[in-house]
Amino acid sequence: MHPMWLSYSLLMVLGWSLAIVFDSFLVRKYEKDPFVLMWTQSCFSMLFLSIALPFISLESSWIPLFVVGGIIAYCGDLVFFLAVDRMDASVFNIAWALLAIILSAVGFMMFGESWTVLQTIAVLCILSGVVMLSYWHKHITLPAFGLLVALAILYTPVHVIMKAALEAEENMLTILFWLLLVREFFAFIFPWSLPRFRRNIAVMRTKIDLTFVWVSGFVVAVYFGGEYFGARAYEVGSISLVSVVGNIQPFLVLFLAWVLWRYIPRYASKELLDKQSIQIKILSFCVVFVGMALLVV
Repeated sequence: MHPMWLSYSLLMVLGWSLAIVFDSFLVRKYEKDPFVLMWTQSCFSMLFLSIALPFISLESSWIPLFVVGGIIAYCGDLVFFLAVDRMDASVFNIAWALLAIILSAVGFMMFGESWTVLQTIAVLCILSGVVMLSYWHKHITLPAFGLLVALAILYTPVHVIMKAALEAEENMLTILFWLLLVREFFAFIFPWSLPRFRRNIAVMRTKIDLTFVWVSGFVVAVYFGGEYFGARAYEVGSISLVSVVGNIQPFLVLFLAWVLWRYIPRYASKELLDKQSIQIKILSFCVVFVGMALLVV
């Protein structure tokens, strides 16, 4: 395994964490409808993809699977924004722990990765952390927890398809471009095709200011950066190890949320930061992180 897989994974986490924190800010201040907010961000995404198009080879025998994976991931994005509106930014990161369990099982079944007694103990640690957060944290409900489970399930296919295509020696940039293109195309075209959403988009356009524009562009840029480094990590590392490293994301999201709340409160995400909440979050995340470390072993 190439030693750079860890560096790529950490950069992936940084990009995704920044996107989550600032998406939470956009939901809190500007727009709660996931279809409308995703449409506005897809305008930036399609612009970035158009700039990249001349430098990308589009030929691939995997295009049908990329389309399927992109559509399912788009559904996951909708659930993501619903989750952002219903819980603290750091809390819904627990979905990545569930995703790590699923991807570890997939790595065992599809990619010849190992499954040991330690990994079984790791799964129990992860589930314990999830239960701890779900039942002790006073701001998460059973329906909200259901969103976390749905989020993990819906994001699984795109990771598996990406890893399988890389194992088949498909071009990494081609894979990434198609998966992002399908997701962003549906995010743009679906709301625009329905009258109710078109009306909501028209209302949203009246609320747009310079802050919304630069934050949305920044979110798309760091998210794309996270996707790029995630693809690089999958290219040189195992699917289970990369997903394990992804679970430092709650710690980073909580830290970024605190930094914004402390120093730039106008850009703060939705995050309860009282003493009890922080203690419960850190304790549950630590239990999950132990499980993640055992998965690595």
